[in-house]
Formats: sequence, C-alpha cells, structure tokens
Amino acid sequence: MASTGVFGIAIAGIIVFGLAKGFHDANFMPIICQVVDERYRATGYGIMSFFSVIAGGIMIYIGGALKDANISLSVVYQISAVGVLLSGLVLLGSV
Repeated sequence: MASTGVFGIAIAGIIVFGLAKGFHDANFMPIICQVVDERYRATGYGIMSFFSVIAGGIMIYIGGALKDANISLSVVYQISAVGVLLSGLVLLGSV
C-alpha cells in the first residue's frame, strides 16, 4: 500500500491489512485454549500479549531510526512483505 501512487489501491491495502489483523486477534485466545493447559491459559495470554506489545514498541523505535536514516517507507513495507512471505513458507514446511 505504501508503494502505490493510486489512492484507491492504498485504501484497499489498508482495508485488507485491517481485516487480516482482526482475524489474527480473533484467533489469539482459541489457539491458546487448544495448546495450553486450562490452569495456565490466562498466564499464556498475558505472556503473548506482553511480547506482542514489546515487539511493537521495538518496531516503533526501529521505524524512527529508519526514518532518520532517510529510508523510504515503501522499502520498509517491501522488506516486511518478504519477511511475512518467508514466515508463511516456513510454517507450511513445518506441517
């Protein structure tokens, strides 16, 4: 969405991201319920949330450092897309 000059494509990219994020958040607790013992579910959810927030905070810092280094946001999104693609391939390979 950051590498397009067409407003409609950028909005469509933002909508797809928002829906994907919602699907991820909606499945957070059911996945924990399948994997973690009932006694430790709340702790597992808290730990997952903790690391999620820590990772988000670190990425905000890194984003600021990249901006200070005059690295384009579209390059950052493209690198992130490659990382997500590689992560998906690793997950497919582990099944």
